[in-house]
Amino acid sequence: AGETVEGLFRRIGGIIKTCHSPHLIFIMTGINNVASGDLDFIDTYRGVCNKLFDAYPSAKIFIHSLLPNRLPWISPDFLQSVNRSIKKLAQETGVEYLDLYPEFLDKDDTPSKAYFLDDGVHLSQKGYAIWSDVLATVINR
Repeated sequence: AGETVEGLFRRIGGIIKTCHSPHLIFIMTGINNVASGDLDFIDTYRGVCNKLFDAYPSAKIFIHSLLPNRLPWISPDFLQSVNRSIKKLAQETGVEYLDLYPEFLDKDDTPSKAYFLDDGVHLSQKGYAIWSDVLATVINR
């Protein structure tokens, strides 16, 4: 709970010690940075990608877009700006970018209440089903 990009970066060594040869790696991080006003995390995110590349040169690495949320202090435009930075990071580091953001919107382009818990950030059971369907498609291709 509350993990930031920096927290993931600090944990990478332990992950590498326990996971020896993954074929696929999926990463979603950064929303807690954004929610707390920390917007200077892309370089650390790059470090996460680089450490994973070094440890797992044959693995396919995917980084996810941040999901929409229902927090009033984070505008959709701002979140999409952060996602553009994450997408650019993916292009620069050679990882694949998964844009999940649109999957969690209603027809009116607002975050679907059905996919989020009452806190507006964490996924509901329906939200996790959407996410897992997208991942299943990627895994099975």
